[in-house]
Order: sequence, then C-alpha cells, then structure tokens
Amino acid sequence: MAKETHKAGNDVPPVIRDMRGSDYDAVVDLWRLSGLKYSGSGRDSREAVLTQLTRPSSIFFVAEREGRIVAAALCTHDGRKGWINRLAVLPKCQQMGMGGMMVREAERRFRELGLEIYSCLIMADNERSQQMFAHLGYARQDEVVYYSKRTRDDA
Repeated sequence: MAKETHKAGNDVPPVIRDMRGSDYDAVVDLWRLSGLKYSGSGRDSREAVLTQLTRPSSIFFVAEREGRIVAAALCTHDGRKGWINRLAVLPKCQQMGMGGMMVREAERRFRELGLEIYSCLIMADNERSQQMFAHLGYARQDEVVYYSKRTRDDA
C-alpha cells in the first residue's frame, strides 16, 4: 500500500506577505472571528485602512495558508519605536505558534528599520495575548498609564 503524502491543511506552512488593499474584507473577517473590536466607521474603515497602507510608517502584513488569510498584523512605527497594534490569528490556528511567528516577523521588519524598542497595547482582560507576549520576552510596564483622546467615539 502506498504511503499518504498529502499534508493536512494545518501542516502547510503559512506564507507571510505584505497586506494588500484587496485583503481588507478577509482581514475584517479575521478580526471578527478572533474577537477583536472592529470600528467600521472609524479607524478600521476601508478608507482608513487603505490610507494607512500607503503610509511609510505602516507595516501591515498577513499570513496566508492555501489562499486563506489566517493571521494579520497591523504595525506602525514613529521612527524610534515599533508598535504592534492589531494582531489577529484565526481561532482554529491559535495555540500553534502562529501569533509568535507574526510577532517575530514584526520584530524583523522593525530591526530592518533600525528600531530597537518594540511595544504593544493589550486590553486588560486579554490574558492569552498578555501571556504570549510575556513568553516572547515582552515586559509588562505597569508604571505607564495610557491616555488617549478621540475626536469621536469610533475614531
């Protein structure tokens, strides 16, 4: 009997590539499936994301497996610090190292720009993300208090 050589879908390594405007709907679906808050009329709107894609401070990339986006990271930098702003992994692909793979890719891209500080903001109730970033060597900064000002609720 011949050995089965076809790999299962989760055995196929994902391909990381820059996000394209045509990926917008798939990335929004990924955010929703992953439980990330979506501000469709504000910062996450199609127009806003497509504009952000054109900025030199934006580093948006996705992981694709067999033609489907299974992870996405929207990163930015301010010239001295890299920010991992929106990291999402398809729920069925979580706990498989894909989040770490995306963080390492963000760090690689930050290093190419000469950045040596990498940061992220994680909601207080998102313990899984906090654990993942701690495992990847990120230190929690409790002495920092985050303030923001929004021009409107969905900004």
